[in-house]
Amino acid sequence: MADDTDDDLPEILIRRKRKHARAQAKSTARRKARNAPRRDDLARGAYYVLLLTMDEAEKQGEIERANRIRRRMLLMMEDALFDQSASAVAFDGHADTVFQDVEAWVGTGRFAKRREAEAGRPAADTK
Repeated sequence: MADDTDDDLPEILIRRKRKHARAQAKSTARRKARNAPRRDDLARGAYYVLLLTMDEAEKQGEIERANRIRRRMLLMMEDALFDQSASAVAFDGHADTVFQDVEAWVGTGRFAKRREAEAGRPAADTK
């Protein structure tokens, strides 16, 4: 809760900092007890949905739709002051590995069962 730099702070700020840390720990414990996602978990899920939607558009021959998604993402990164070419390299790299990334994140077994179910065939034992 408190760190070495707290020695330079007025007592009221130290108390406020400790109170905030306790409240944050309590909030985190409640969220974990509910097994609720954090904001970054939701953002990661949304990013994967975006990449999977782009991949699906390409597979369906909707290249312009996939390109629009890519352009919008890169414009968002540019608006956030990230380098345009570095953003393109990072995004394209993630787009190339989205299936492996999602499998690693949600678990290989669960993702494989869902893909097989969507394809209309029984899921293989992944254990």
